[in-house]
Amino acid sequence: MKANETDYYPMVVANTIFGGAFASRLVENIREDKGYTYSPGSSNQSRAQGGLLRIRAAVRTEVTAGSLLEIFYELDRMGATLPTDEELGRAKRYQNGLYLLTNSLNGAVVDSLARNWVNGLPPSALAEFVPKINAVTAAQVQEVGRKYMSSSTQTAVIGGDAAKVVPAIAQFGTATVAQP
Repeated sequence: MKANETDYYPMVVANTIFGGAFASRLVENIREDKGYTYSPGSSNQSRAQGGLLRIRAAVRTEVTAGSLLEIFYELDRMGATLPTDEELGRAKRYQNGLYLLTNSLNGAVVDSLARNWVNGLPPSALAEFVPKINAVTAAQVQEVGRKYMSSSTQTAVIGGDAAKVVPAIAQFGTATVAQP
């Protein structure tokens, strides 16, 4: 999604709950519960003309399919369930603290203003981040989960031994193998 769309702030919070922070659902599932990877995560990369939800997890070949299944599960759960009050509050505190810390130096403020300009946002957007994050509701998080995080709309790019990975992920659809 574009950085200047009304869904931007709910998506920032939704991504934080999903995989954008260490206390996220993705980390809890495939790191803590399953032990598939050490540091999974996601990022919401919004720009002036669109955006990207990027999910990453370095896993062993034998758990590639299981990891993908759990990632898809967590994506779909974002649109199927409301976040808990604890998840919502933690995500807001994390984003607000990160934003304020990141912008505590003059050079960082200049970087943020430049990024806002590139993304089609006015200078006043700098002062709007925290209040807009604080205004995000659980229903808005669920709605952006439905709109942008459905597993059926995702494209997975997987690096690894194609002879082993392709058969393992066949249940998710046809794989296209690319050689560098």
